[in-house]
Amino acid sequence: GGFATIAAGTPEAADAQFAEAITVAEARRAIPGLSIALGERALIALGRGDVAAATRHVESGLAAVRDAGMDEFVASMTLHAAATRVALANGSPSEARLADARVNSMRPIATAAFPIPSLQMRFATIRACIVLGEASAARTLLLEVKDILRQCPALGVLVDEAAELDRAVE
Repeated sequence: GGFATIAAGTPEAADAQFAEAITVAEARRAIPGLSIALGERALIALGRGDVAAATRHVESGLAAVRDAGMDEFVASMTLHAAATRVALANGSPSEARLADARVNSMRPIATAAFPIPSLQMRFATIRACIVLGEASAARTLLLEVKDILRQCPALGVLVDEAAELDRAVE
């Protein structure tokens, strides 16, 4: 539901769906689902400029995955990417670099098998690279984005976002 809603270009509707998913995941102690939903809500909050909400979502998600020993699971990739952007938005480049290192270690498992979160993870990281002045890393990530989009071309607004980031990096 939420991922299709994101691809359709309606992030506020997706936010409501992910908020509901958090309630269900918390009740069931489903940490992977909780991590995904909190990471998505953080990215949506960042998209609307709400750094405080994004920070809350990231902090809740990181605490949950750490407590469960699930830091390196594919379900936490978007959460870690959001953590990178939140750290930058909060003026902490050193914390952003630590979060970015976790994201980079997860890139091999973030494939076209999970196209939307894999793209979102890379988009967030590309944005962080732009802020940090790491153009070479951003270009490498863009190549990975293009590979995922070759395999999964019908991803709605995510295709446009990839083109926008490609222009921004150039």
